[in-house]
Amino acid sequence: MCLSGRPRSSCPLLPSNTMQAQIWASSIPLHLSHPSSATPYILFVPRLSYLPLLLPRLSAFYNTSISSFSHEGIQLKNLPVGLLCDLYQPDLPWRLELADGPLFDIHDTFINSVKEVRLAKMSAGLTGLLVDAICRQTSLAMAQPRVSCQCPKRTLRGCGTPYRIV
Repeated sequence: MCLSGRPRSSCPLLPSNTMQAQIWASSIPLHLSHPSSATPYILFVPRLSYLPLLLPRLSAFYNTSISSFSHEGIQLKNLPVGLLCDLYQPDLPWRLELADGPLFDIHDTFINSVKEVRLAKMSAGLTGLLVDAICRQTSLAMAQPRVSCQCPKRTLRGCGTPYRIV
């Protein structure tokens, strides 16, 4: 049974394509090292996971602040581990160095990836129409002059605050 209560064969939450199923099921071996310790942290990470999700566990293991990952001196971007592995094509287990660098905002990354997937699923024509509509609406909103509210203070809180009519 699938999470939606349907039989496994018709479950929309499980991949039906064999290549897609392999990607969902596969993982990448990582060998993580920190300059403050000779002990590596070795684990398997799902291809679809993100490295910053490991930060709390790694910070506790090394007992220090860790916020960045690098491969051969190159700081890694906040992309899925499988995509990073495909881009850099390292020997496995993938040896990564840990450091205290710029922080990743995993929430923003997740929201942006959801938006990208949604946009990618739309047909090319619909995507073009959506982009045109956004551009037209933005240019119309920017062309509107700012006006001030001329109403009694008791009916509209913050009276006199400039706003745009869209």
